[in-house]
Formats: sequence, C-alpha cells, structure tokens
Amino acid sequence: MSNEKPLRPIASVRTYPTDANNVICLALTDTNGAETEFIINPEGLNALIYPVLGLASKWAKESDLKVKSWSGPKNALPAQHIELAIGRTATECAVRVFMGEVELTFIIPLDDVLKAAGKFMQHLDKDSESSIH
Repeated sequence: MSNEKPLRPIASVRTYPTDANNVICLALTDTNGAETEFIINPEGLNALIYPVLGLASKWAKESDLKVKSWSGPKNALPAQHIELAIGRTATECAVRVFMGEVELTFIIPLDDVLKAAGKFMQHLDKDSESSIH
C-alpha cells in the first residue's frame, strides 16, 4: 500500500485577513472541493512568488500551452512604478516592477525592450494625432 497522496489541480484561490499585522490566510481549494489554508507573511509571499514566476518562465517556452483566462489587462496587478536598468549583461534589460515595498525584477533582452518601447511610442503618437485638442 502506497503512502502517496493523490495530486489534484487547484480549482480556486482566495485570501482573507487574519488578526496579525502583515499576515493573511491563503486558501487553496482543489477540484474535489477540499480546502487547505496557509498563513502567508511577506517572507512567505517571497518564498511562493519566485518559484511560481519561474514556472511561468519555463512554460512560456512551450508554444502549445495557452492561458485561457486570468491574463491580460483586466487581471493586471497594480504597480506603483517601474525602473529599467542594465541586466546581467549589456544585452539584457532588468525591468524592475515595484508594488509598494515588493520588487519584482524581470530580465528581458534589451532589443525586445527597445522594440516594445518604440511600438508604445508609435501608439501614443497615433492617439495624440487622432485626438481633438
């Protein structure tokens, strides 16, 4: 007889406050309806977020995997500001996204950042030309 628990996908995630400062409860519900709760503080969030973002990076290389929901601007996370810096090499850009005291840094090829900035400027120029002043 095996002691291994069967693995099930997550069906929903919710958070709710606790009595402690800077601590929330993270509740994960599986596809069978079983709920598991975890206490999360800033250190716990850091412990979770980088492995999860690492999975996104890994899966981004698999063209047949598509996210059908929970993506795009309507589900975006609010950030206070961003900074661009030289990455690990001169051909990379570090995109630093700040959400309060939390910083997420993404390494992107510098050429991709410059192309995206150029496209963004073109959209801004188009919008300003078509607007009535």
